Amino acid sequence: MVNYFSLKVLREIFLYSVNQTEDDQLTVTRLKSWLDHVDINYEILFDLVYQERFQPAYGCLLGFFYHFGLGCEVDKPTAVKWYRIAAEGGDTFAQTKIGTFYLCGTEVEFNPEKAFYWYEKAAEKGDDMGVICLAHCYLHGSGVSVNNEKAFTLFKELADIGNCHSQNDVGYCYHQGIGTKSDPRKGFYWYQKSALGGNNTGMYNLANCYRYQWATMKDMHQALK
Repeated sequence: MVNYFSLKVLREIFLYSVNQTEDDQLTVTRLKSWLDHVDINYEILFDLVYQERFQPAYGCLLGFFYHFGLGCEVDKPTAVKWYRIAAEGGDTFAQTKIGTFYLCGTEVEFNPEKAFYWYEKAAEKGDDMGVICLAHCYLHGSGVSVNNEKAFTLFKELADIGNCHSQNDVGYCYHQGIGTKSDPRKGFYWYQKSALGGNNTGMYNLANCYRYQWATMKDMHQALK
């Protein structure tokens, strides 16, 4: 029997999946795997999430369900509606999602200033992905003036507490001398930490360090692992 406890567990699984990857489709796959494992009917779960839709945490989930057709037909305008309601209610995943819609011009009109606004909202609450997206806004001048030093600071603060996505970004900044003094050895160090944390881009950059002898002795065996 699905109950409120199940919804709380679903939310926890959802957030865990989101924090492990930047790929929404992989998050969907992981959610489906969990739902199939515990034998929960998608349609029943959708109805229960819908009943709790005015709580930001579940309004966000409802948006995600509509976005990817979990227990319902895909309905992206309705997904955006519930993401926005949840974002306005303070849900940081929804804030980041709405920010990305504005930055990419998908589902809503392209507006980098609004993207920056929502990323900043999420980052202020300590949301990891919000911080990363905000840092990239500073890095690329999306909705704000380019500020490489600010971008590096945001990446570094998050990397220092173990975020593998941001560790790769710090490695890149050291490697390219962006927002900090170029230091290939530190770049290698942070790529390695990112890779060990499971970040695919970190693994790719670490392999290139070995392949092209970026601050390390050439080791094709390691590069091909």
